[in-house]
Amino acid sequence: MSNLNHNCHVKKKKEENFLTANDSGRDGLTWNICMKRQRNAMKFVELAVSAASLALVATSRSVWIEKEVVLVVCSVAVFGSFAFLISYVFALDELVSSTPWFIMETTYCTVIAVALLSCALVLLFLTTSYWADVNPLWHTMAALAAGSIFICSLLHVIDASLLIINWKRYSWNPNGEECVLSERNIPL
Repeated sequence: MSNLNHNCHVKKKKEENFLTANDSGRDGLTWNICMKRQRNAMKFVELAVSAASLALVATSRSVWIEKEVVLVVCSVAVFGSFAFLISYVFALDELVSSTPWFIMETTYCTVIAVALLSCALVLLFLTTSYWADVNPLWHTMAALAAGSIFICSLLHVIDASLLIINWKRYSWNPNGEECVLSERNIPL
């Protein structure tokens, strides 16, 4: 009787996933909550470092138009991290199918990490080297801004890496069973 569902049809069991292997059902829930907390914490740290980078770039002196470009990229990082954090806190990510969400978030993290790395290199080699010759105080602010942007870029790379490492959780079925279809592919 345990192999039959409420309509007396045979239930198909899915293969056990080593990331969500659960004997009593509680371990899978614990792993899911742990992953949710990890994503929330990572997005919160990304948001804080992006906001600090934005403030440091805003206080630094520019040489050319690099400051405006870096401000735009840091603003996108702040708003993106905030949007993903809000979607995790209010479980808006569960309203979208898991595979497109995974692709969207991984793409965002990768693109913003490359953009932040480029901005940090521009600040480091253009702005910092110029102000090192002109005014050491302004050199320090540009170097701090470049360092914080490097850290922000590294956090986005780590976030994308964690998403890719844990990609199997996006196909996790909490019930561990599939719906049996009739001959016309209608759920019974």
